Amino acid sequence: MVGQMLESMFAGIETGSAFGGGQGERTWRSFMLQEYGKAIAEAGTLGIGRMVEADVARLYGQTSEGTKG
Repeated sequence: MVGQMLESMFAGIETGSAFGGGQGERTWRSFMLQEYGKAIAEAGTLGIGRMVEADVARLYGQTSEGTKG
């Protein structure tokens, strides 16, 4: 998911001459962004997992409280 977000961010950026540009750079950019996405996800720096976990815990708490009484 993070890799896909990065691909969306880089979609409008033209390939430059710094790395050769052209079709080769466009082709390999997606692989690079997927690896960046994996590294970011493994580092846990986005906090998406914590937010989802907190929401699930909150929703589960509401559901289990509603079924007790």
